[in-house]
Amino acid sequence: MQKTATSDPVVVHLLPLRRSARDILSTGDVLCVMTTPSPKGRASSPNLLAALFDLTPAQARTAAALADGVSVQGIAASLGITEKTVRTYIERIFAKTGARRLSDLLVLLGHFRQ
Repeated sequence: MQKTATSDPVVVHLLPLRRSARDILSTGDVLCVMTTPSPKGRASSPNLLAALFDLTPAQARTAAALADGVSVQGIAASLGITEKTVRTYIERIFAKTGARRLSDLLVLLGHFRQ
């Protein structure tokens, strides 16, 4: 009996490189990332999100918290800012990631959990 290889599912992302991401990855316009779905309990990396999507540090912390399932109210409380400011950050995260719906944004951000 021949043993067959099994592998974990893989998600392939094609991400446009923008501004500061080009400083890190200077030889292309698109980054191809292959990820496997991550188990719950892992945290998102604000530094990675900032580099990939050209987010400010505050936007990156907000994006990481969203990916980790924190509510707008929870993000505002943890960062010591207003909910309106959090919503502004989220609008800018949508623009920088190209996501159009919250569910799409959460799926995208969830792939970069460490």
